[in-house]
Amino acid sequence: MQRHREDQAKREKQAKEDRIRQEAADQARKEEERARLNAEAEKKAAEQKLIDERERSEREAKDAADKVEADKKAAAEKAEEDKQAAINAERHRVEAERIQEQERDRLAEQAKQKAAAGKVHQRKINREALDCLVTGGIDEKEAREIVTWIAQGMIKNVTINY
Repeated sequence: MQRHREDQAKREKQAKEDRIRQEAADQARKEEERARLNAEAEKKAAEQKLIDERERSEREAKDAADKVEADKKAAAEKAEEDKQAAINAERHRVEAERIQEQERDRLAEQAKQKAAAGKVHQRKINREALDCLVTGGIDEKEAREIVTWIAQGMIKNVTINY
């Protein structure tokens, strides 16, 4: 019986050791599984971080390229606007010069017509003065000289009002 108890105690001890070993193995497997899952999670997180970083870099590169393209387009549009503004300014300048030239020509023509009208009027008045002198008995040649002298201001205190 003693032997039986010893064998029983030995079996119980062996079962207890087996159970402890089994629990330790289970615990080790659980720890190993947890470590594996943690490693996988860290690996996935690192991979996701690389993917996110690559996407961010690609997005930044695309944004930079888009900005360069937009800046080029804006510069081209600005250059075209400046070109059109210069063309319009030149057209306005040419048109203003043309209008000034027309105004100068009109004023010159007007002055020419006024001078011509003035000469016609002056001839008419001189002719009337000549006729009056001839009517008064002065020879036409002498009357013509007298009217010319008066018109030139060579006879003092005598004027012809035109």
